[in-house]
Amino acid sequence: MKKSVAMGLIVLGLLAGVSGYLIRSEVDEGKLKVARAEDSLSKGKSLFSLNPISKQIGKRVSSEAKQKIGEANQEISYYESLYRWLFGLGGASVVIGFFLLFRRAKRWK
Repeated sequence: MKKSVAMGLIVLGLLAGVSGYLIRSEVDEGKLKVARAEDSLSKGKSLFSLNPISKQIGKRVSSEAKQKIGEANQEISYYESLYRWLFGLGGASVVIGFFLLFRRAKRWK
């Protein structure tokens, strides 16, 4: 019974760690996309600021882009906390599982 619980904790810990790793790779990719979008937005602002008419068009376009970038940053921060939580949970589960698996039973007199 003790060994099956320990093995279950180890397997669950490893699954949580792998899930956290996969989420982290997606978060890193999302950060790169947001950085590219912010760079494109700043280039677009400088391009649209050449005359007053294009400046108004640029403000409208950039406000929508800023909103989408802000939403993406909120989603990124949510998934960052999720993968950190999964890494912590996975590590703790593996350590507890190995502890339960290899500890010696003490006999009380």
